[in-house]
Amino acid sequence: MKTIIKISVTIAIICTMLFSKPLDMGMGARPAAMGGAFTAFSDDVNSAYWNPAGMSSLTKLQIGITNQINPEFLGANYNLVSGVFPLKEFSVGFSWLMQNASLEEGDPDNALEYREDLWREHQFSLSFAYQLWKSFLIFKETSVGVNLNRYSYSTDNYHGAGVGFDAAFKTLFPYGISLGFLARSVAADIEGEMFEPEYRLGLGYSKTFNKMHKLSVGSDVAMKKDIEYSNSETLEASEFIIKLFEGIEYSLLMVKDIIPSARIGVNMSPLSDRDGGFYLNATGGIGITYKNYGLDYAVKYNTTSDYGLGMFHQVSFIFSK
Repeated sequence: MKTIIKISVTIAIICTMLFSKPLDMGMGARPAAMGGAFTAFSDDVNSAYWNPAGMSSLTKLQIGITNQINPEFLGANYNLVSGVFPLKEFSVGFSWLMQNASLEEGDPDNALEYREDLWREHQFSLSFAYQLWKSFLIFKETSVGVNLNRYSYSTDNYHGAGVGFDAAFKTLFPYGISLGFLARSVAADIEGEMFEPEYRLGLGYSKTFNKMHKLSVGSDVAMKKDIEYSNSETLEASEFIIKLFEGIEYSLLMVKDIIPSARIGVNMSPLSDRDGGFYLNATGGIGITYKNYGLDYAVKYNTTSDYGLGMFHQVSFIFSK
């Protein structure tokens, strides 16, 4: 059957660009397993991507590597490399987010019309965090952070690049409550095209019971203008939407130097005005930390088949020193 245009990962690329242009893939197996409710926590190397202000809480160097795959779209591959380097008065970090997707165009049965290509998308961020104070009234360990971002997109026939930045804030309150804020892709400009920023607010609560059990519960809300939704027939725009993220993490602290964890979460956003309803992702995962090494796994499943890409898997490895 002749196909006018066949792009094996068209939907993947569209969904990549849906909520926060440029890239916003929710990388990092630990925050992904918690449904993306991580802005208020940001207490490991994932903070370089999720909330750079959280880097100030780290006392050791950390390096993290994450890979995400979707078994239904093996031609699309996503990777994140990040690191945090605590210094005397502030912390420095980086993250490199990479997407590669194989493309097919034309009729596969006609060699004259058929063409293969590769979509490459990168975001490199240099991160800085500074602690404003350790204690002021009810605010504990309050920090600010910034990411300086460089974006690039390319195929065999197209190349584009641009810059932008992220601004972040994090503070702790008594009783294990934390608050985080992130303005992502501020002043993001790629080849003269400006993108609306995403504003993300997170609230978290952590409690340790009997020095053996630790429970963390997080909730994020993200707001953005000019969103496009994937649709089976067309793409429809909405001026403004709110997206919700909820997550829970349980860690067992019984064994010295070994900390196993289990995580679940959910995130959702409204579908187009025409279709109504919600776009829902269910998440879960496990992790284990042994001395200076950590291994995390996350799975994300979209429950709205007409709008999603099925099941994603993420694996992260973290080294601390």
